[in-house]
Amino acid sequence: MQARSDVLAGESAPLSRAAALGGLGFLALFAALAVYVSYQRGPWYDEFWSVFHAQRDVGLATAWNERWMHDVSPPYFYLNAWLAQPLTGDLVFVKRLLNLIPLAIAALGFVLLYRRAETRRAFLPLFAVLLMAHPFSIAFFAAHRPYFCMYGGDVLLA
Repeated sequence: MQARSDVLAGESAPLSRAAALGGLGFLALFAALAVYVSYQRGPWYDEFWSVFHAQRDVGLATAWNERWMHDVSPPYFYLNAWLAQPLTGDLVFVKRLLNLIPLAIAALGFVLLYRRAETRRAFLPLFAVLLMAHPFSIAFFAAHRPYFCMYGGDVLLA
């Protein structure tokens, strides 16, 4: 299969209006459903552990060395939660909404891939719908744990 020179040169194809509207509509539907599920679900024990890790009772260096590096979850997740602690407080539901950040990053990644990968353009919307419609996507979103962030990162690497 031969690649086009404009794709290799970094030029990007325009995103059609219908594709953009459809993608935004589906993303809004997923986000609304995920936020609803996040609000309806009770807290998990693991989420209280994440709240503990995000508390600002110790400084950043101490949190990194004595809390985050001894846990199996990625320190990036705890760093984001720690930085957002003044805005989110200790409410688990509000902390769950931090998953909107990796959702936005994944959506941006899909848009960039769609614009640059002409040979995969037909597959990407289907891939996005299959990923977001999967029960794990919503279940992972509705938890103040790093699962959704790791899931989104794995998807972008794929």
